Amino acid sequence: MILKEILNTDYAQYGRQSMVMPRIASFNGTDDYIDTGLDLTGATSVDLTMVCYRGSVGISTASMQAKNSSNTFGILWHTTNHIYVMAKNGATTHYGYINNQTQTGWFTLRAVYDGGGAGDADRLKLYKNGVLQTLSFGGTIPASLGTYDTRKFRIGYGYYTSDGFMTGLISYLSISINGGTSYEYYPIGMGDYDYDVSGQNQHGIWAGTGDRYAYNQEAQTRMIKEGYSLWQKTGSDDIHVPFNNAGSVLSLTPGVNIPAGYSKTEDILGNDTYYNFANALFDFDPDNTDNNKLDVFDKSNSTIHIATGSMEYYDASIPHGWLGRELYDYTLYNNYFNAAFQDRLFTKVEDYLLKDILNCKAKQTGIALTRAKTYCGIP
Repeated sequence: MILKEILNTDYAQYGRQSMVMPRIASFNGTDDYIDTGLDLTGATSVDLTMVCYRGSVGISTASMQAKNSSNTFGILWHTTNHIYVMAKNGATTHYGYINNQTQTGWFTLRAVYDGGGAGDADRLKLYKNGVLQTLSFGGTIPASLGTYDTRKFRIGYGYYTSDGFMTGLISYLSISINGGTSYEYYPIGMGDYDYDVSGQNQHGIWAGTGDRYAYNQEAQTRMIKEGYSLWQKTGSDDIHVPFNNAGSVLSLTPGVNIPAGYSKTEDILGNDTYYNFANALFDFDPDNTDNNKLDVFDKSNSTIHIATGSMEYYDASIPHGWLGRELYDYTLYNNYFNAAFQDRLFTKVEDYLLKDILNCKAKQTGIALTRAKTYCGIP
């Protein structure tokens, strides 16, 4: 069986045969955040969009700027499960909210503040997955924001107490101030900086002790469905830079809006992507179907696979997860299997791209094994 028969069905909506998963910012809920350097002091309008992942109820999801309880702006999906949008100027009660939001998964949250609006509902709005929410308000939304001089706008944090540290993932954030050009971040969580790709060069500085990045199969639908550019630097991890929503390539300059020393290898259109061997993670059962046809990829299956400690990559929460580089070398991945289950998995590589995966029902021997290897170009 060729796995792409499954992929063509499951992922046809993305306009591609297969997926590449980008790195995205991961926050530990304790001390991680990105300081963007932006200052919203005195702003009369702000448009903030955040694409975020909430893995469980009762955790914090935030992007805000805060000086104290009377001077904050931003979005906070609180540990109480209420979503707050705050636009404060000297009072603790300048905010709107919706209660008891216990959904989990990926969300697009957008806060729009316009101090010139006729009333609270015009001055402060919240969109959840593109749907305008009906807010309850605390106090009166002011005509301009307050003074935020002791804290700059932060991704993954921004509140003035410890419950503002975010647990979860953010794959995209944009913010425009007073109607200006949006600052845009596709946080990859690597190194000391996350770069603003808008060309305005307001880069984010990482703080905290967490892992700073993760792979998640759902994030790719927002990140690279239109295509992406692959940037590489010798001795460093690859960076996937998504095209914009119109499918156009972003214009980037190393050291300006992408880290110094990187060069672009290629642009890959959304409808042309195959698996490649950048340092990316592939989940062969992203919907947790536990279909037995996918058992060959289930690294937690000790009947089929060797001890997980002998694998290059293993995550118990993603048992069907494989790094791209693990699928490049037949000798490497074949040795992941116990002897009775070897020669069931074969990958076909052409021009450094993973074109086909043969997932066989049984161990191949004799002429069948020769044919499988020949088709895949395995010596």
